[in-house]
Amino acid sequence: MTVLTPTQTVFSGDVRSAMIPGTEGYAGFLEDHVPFVTPLKTGIVELVTEKEILYYAVAGGYFEFSTQGIVILTETAEQPQEIDLEQALEAKKIAEQNLVQAGEDGDLEVLAAEVEKAEVRVEIAQKK
Repeated sequence: MTVLTPTQTVFSGDVRSAMIPGTEGYAGFLEDHVPFVTPLKTGIVELVTEKEILYYAVAGGYFEFSTQGIVILTETAEQPQEIDLEQALEAKKIAEQNLVQAGEDGDLEVLAAEVEKAEVRVEIAQKK
């Protein structure tokens, strides 16, 4: 299993299972799953290793499941300890205000995505 961003390898190792936010909903994977590639949605990746459960807030990208394993390619991947809860709450508040104030003239899709990303960051920051 590998989690990659444009700047680094965030995780590389064996996992027992993985829950990944795809565009059609969360997908769970165990060994011998059918291979496929699909877009990644903003959400929380949960990786279960032999020793721990790891969580990552991800935003956009793709994931591939193949006989070689799982590869997640994402713009961002943050663990709970990397996120300041107070800052995440403030960012969520600002994103929600921007969405409300945008009205019909704003790019609602982009603003809604910012709210979703902020909500995921708050949720994962609370997993510390």
